[in-house]
Amino acid sequence: MKASIIIPTKNGGERFERTLRAIFANTLSGGFEVIVIDSGSTDGTLNAAKGYPVKLYEIPPKEFGHGKVRNHGARLSNGEFLVFLSQDAIPASNNWLHSLTSTLDNDTDIAGVYGRQLPDGENPMETFFLLNRYGEKYEVKTLKPGSGNPSLRDIFFSNVNSAIRRSVWDDIQLNESINMSEDQEWSKRALLAGHSIAYNPDATVYHSHNYDIASIFKRNYESGYSLRGLVKNKAGAEIKGAVSYVFRELVYITKRHGIAKAPYAMIYELSRHIGFAVGSIMAGLKK
Repeated sequence: MKASIIIPTKNGGERFERTLRAIFANTLSGGFEVIVIDSGSTDGTLNAAKGYPVKLYEIPPKEFGHGKVRNHGARLSNGEFLVFLSQDAIPASNNWLHSLTSTLDNDTDIAGVYGRQLPDGENPMETFFLLNRYGEKYEVKTLKPGSGNPSLRDIFFSNVNSAIRRSVWDDIQLNESINMSEDQEWSKRALLAGHSIAYNPDATVYHSHNYDIASIFKRNYESGYSLRGLVKNKAGAEIKGAVSYVFRELVYITKRHGIAKAPYAMIYELSRHIGFAVGSIMAGLKK
């Protein structure tokens, strides 16, 4: 079998059904399977899964972990390539799966590939974030062994929409001990082992979050906590990058939503960056 699509779920709602519908509109030479691992849904998620030819497994909520559940799905699967997809990431075309897997087929040095995420929510800050993060150009990244702590840009990878070569996963599995950013941590180890990581914008999904101030702080606190020690942290460069990003975002939001949205956007971005910094500091204190 060519590919195993592994989807962790919990209360995916109507959007998860749309994800499944889009997956099964794809075809793939060599075939694919879909493995759904649910950790305690109380809505219609399980019924939605049962309406499609998927392999459905249920685990207790306490057993969930981003790395743990994906490794579990990989052990249950049979595919040459492990495709990780979030429950709310809707493939944008019938060519999505081919674009992911052909990237690995065409270059055996590539350990993993991640695809583009296009916004389809109502949060303009998250819309800008995705448009800024996921560009239109194909990219292959490498690292020299012994290069020390790289930047987040150097190792960026996203299991929202990705595929990993099983033969590499056999040797380099996802870290089950961190709360999140297991994809970045895996990418760093794969790159330092001499593999390449690719970004293929043709493998596109629709994926957005409508975070509020509190939730964007919490998410970035957890990200900063998990990434502590994983990437280099140069305060001057980080501040310069954050200022540039916020300026470009304010220009974008003002043009599309008017100046009245700018103050909220400023508070939102402060919450994002302060959350990340506090999380990183707290992780450092714990160590």
